[in-house]
Amino acid sequence: RVVQVSGQRIEWATTDDRRYATSPHFFAPLLAFDAPNEQRRSELRGNPGSLWPLQVGRSVEFDELRTTRQTTLGMERRTTLRWRCTVADARAVSVPAGDFDSFHVRCEARLADLAWRGAVQAVSWDYAPALGHYVRRQWYQGGRLRETVLSAALPGPVATPTRIDATLQRLRQQAP
Repeated sequence: RVVQVSGQRIEWATTDDRRYATSPHFFAPLLAFDAPNEQRRSELRGNPGSLWPLQVGRSVEFDELRTTRQTTLGMERRTTLRWRCTVADARAVSVPAGDFDSFHVRCEARLADLAWRGAVQAVSWDYAPALGHYVRRQWYQGGRLRETVLSAALPGPVATPTRIDATLQRLRQQAP
């Protein structure tokens, strides 16, 4: 859930009250994230927002100045990543919440001082303009492809507390 919006920063809280911060652009890396053993802060340089309006073939490059602190060891590492995001194509996507026309956005990050090397991070999204949000996100972690998908969607006018509770109950029952 959104906790606060200030300028180009959106602060979120998860159901277990973990906090993180993003920019208004779904494809940009996290601005802040706290995990039990790690704290990460990022500053974006450039204009990620120039990818808007989304259209096939449009791309943007920007830098992320990332500071990672290992809280248990007290160590800090600073890295500059050069991100390139491209609207690869338009496609129909089927997820548990339904079928959506979407733009497929792919982003890759390379170490800025070693731009000739391969991507150190790759993430892709299927953004559904009808919802104003992505319906699928894919990334690599631990050498495996990971994915999150939209399981349910309620348009704002019908998203009453009763309907939200019923949707959450149904999703809990479907969980493995």
